[in-house]
Amino acid sequence: MQPLCNLYSAALAQLCSSVNTVWHVLLLTGNSGTSMLTEVPAACPGALAVTAISDTDGVPGSTDDAASWSNYLPMPDANGTSSRVIAAPGDAITSTYPLNKSGFNSYAKMSGTSMACPHVSGIVALCYSAGICQRNTGTELAKVVNAVATWNTENPVYRYNSDPLTNPPVDKYYGYMAWSRKYWGRSTADN
Repeated sequence: MQPLCNLYSAALAQLCSSVNTVWHVLLLTGNSGTSMLTEVPAACPGALAVTAISDTDGVPGSTDDAASWSNYLPMPDANGTSSRVIAAPGDAITSTYPLNKSGFNSYAKMSGTSMACPHVSGIVALCYSAGICQRNTGTELAKVVNAVATWNTENPVYRYNSDPLTNPPVDKYYGYMAWSRKYWGRSTADN
């Protein structure tokens, strides 16, 4: 999918090539409920792509599902792209909001993969702060994704209805749910 990055602009082409240098680039997959492979720069190889899930009751598991508007990786995955896709809460997230909008007190409930991405950014930061992640390579992405997959495998309560371990759709992949507990030697008390 590298050519998609080159179709749009030199800046996007540079972003795609910089993904393979010294830092992780987290990219929103988009909010149109379609393939992330048609979205630039989420289609760039080497980036950690973030999808969103919805939680309607505030309790892990039971009602959590992939957000209907979240973009996804179409299956089957012929290029190994699923190794760089992670899901995080992205629906009705309390976020800061401009004060000049009437009816808001500087916070609002917002939805989108842009609300899910900061959660995954924190997990990547933990990987670097623990000294586990060193550079942005396929190996480093695997460290992040594998830690998330392991957490989901060991803690079924934190799964969501469309995740790879529970009830994955045949034609769509949203990734393992990223929960920021117990990564790289940090306990749940460190949250």
